[in-house]
Amino acid sequence: MIKRGKLAEVIRVEIEEILKRIKEKLQGNGCIQGSTYGLVLTGGTSIMDGVLEFSEEKLGVPVKLGMPRGFETQGEQI
Repeated sequence: MIKRGKLAEVIRVEIEEILKRIKEKLQGNGCIQGSTYGLVLTGGTSIMDGVLEFSEEKLGVPVKLGMPRGFETQGEQI
């Protein structure tokens, strides 16, 4: 068994590393400087509590949740 807080810390560290690499690549391509558009995150991790806010903090741009159309999640049609 692992405590929820410990698991959350491990996940936070990994997400932070991924966001760091994303920011470096976007900066290297000139895509993030002065951007007001922001980014759209998709996938299971993006729906975890606090991930969007954490991403905005680390990337310095607005971040929104993207959900594909035509897929079912938890029995609901999207």
